[in-house]
Amino acid sequence: LKRRHSQDAKVWSISLKDRAAVLMGGHHADGAIWWNRNTGEYMSSSYYFPELPAWCQELNDNKYAEAFFDLTWNRALPEEAYSECDDDDVPYETGGSVLWTNTLPKRLSIGIPGPHPLYFNRLRISPIGNELVFEAARRAITNEGLGADQKTDLLFVGLSSYDVCSHIFGPDSHETLDMLIRTDQQLAKWLDFIDEHVGLDQTLIVLTSDHGAGPAPEYAQKQGRDAGRIDINDLFTNLNDRLNEEFGTPDAGGYYLITIEMPWVYLNESTITKNGVDVDAAARAVARAARNYPGIEAAMLVSDVQRASSAARSPLEQAVARSIYKGRTGQVFIHMKPNWYLKGVCAGHGTAHPYDTHVPLIFMGEAFKKGRYDKRVDMRDLAPTLSAALGIRPPAGATGRKLREALR
Repeated sequence: LKRRHSQDAKVWSISLKDRAAVLMGGHHADGAIWWNRNTGEYMSSSYYFPELPAWCQELNDNKYAEAFFDLTWNRALPEEAYSECDDDDVPYETGGSVLWTNTLPKRLSIGIPGPHPLYFNRLRISPIGNELVFEAARRAITNEGLGADQKTDLLFVGLSSYDVCSHIFGPDSHETLDMLIRTDQQLAKWLDFIDEHVGLDQTLIVLTSDHGAGPAPEYAQKQGRDAGRIDINDLFTNLNDRLNEEFGTPDAGGYYLITIEMPWVYLNESTITKNGVDVDAAARAVARAARNYPGIEAAMLVSDVQRASSAARSPLEQAVARSIYKGRTGQVFIHMKPNWYLKGVCAGHGTAHPYDTHVPLIFMGEAFKKGRYDKRVDMRDLAPTLSAALGIRPPAGATGRKLREALR
């Protein structure tokens, strides 16, 4: 967009999460704004500007996030509308992580004498987290003149609260359903705002998500599905013990493993080589042991995935291949079984199972045909498709296809 229109095209990105704002705004954004959950203030980086724009600093000066301190999160609909959800108070929900109840309604300020990090963390778990983003986005439109001329501008709005709520209470909870209902209402108001200030007939909208979420394993068990939890500390000990058995205890003590950050196992290559063990042989032993651990569906060596041709890889291996980043990823990839997740968090994501990878992709605006398309598409198709709708070249790194069936 910047290449086509130079600086006349404005690009802004706003989210609760820093990584969402930065990655979606990219290298050439005019501004990327995110929110500090410890202070309740909006912030950015000197990469974009030496100080926050005045309209954003005003939100901080007026302590916008503190305005909701006395608010109570009630249900948006009658309680019977939540009958398909899990029970409202189950022991595996983790509202206690922010000293909050597992039931609705919830008072944001309960147990807190005044706004402080605990309150701000509750904000981001609640529907108010979305409102923090929308308010900054509204001000960006009006103060930065987005959509005010004939040059195309781009605004990314990242709604992260649904994600955090689902982690804390699970996707089948009353809280997450209520968050969904309220997000829908907030989006309606957002579209009204766009229509008033820019015109929906002058706007293209794409709505999508970065991932889905798996159920709380205990909820899946209640439905008769194979499910459970994996204790990372126990898995670490189990895999390291297997290496000790196969290759002997390291001469200087210590561990053959460094850590496990799902889905990666990181081997201590210096310890392994000092003890005369081939790194690939150690990785292969880890993969064998992991496959026998409860809740693990698959384990593979990163080196094997890299050596295999694209045609020879399974769909899971293709996904792993696209996730490998030299120096960042571990030597072994492990994949949990469906409906299994880690101890300590109610529910999560990060697998290749459909509940994690199936997300909406909705295009709206004059450039697109009305219709529903049920065949599988790839999220990488978004950039080439939106580029085609705007009449610009797709980004140099774009690898997806143009969804011609959705374009006018």
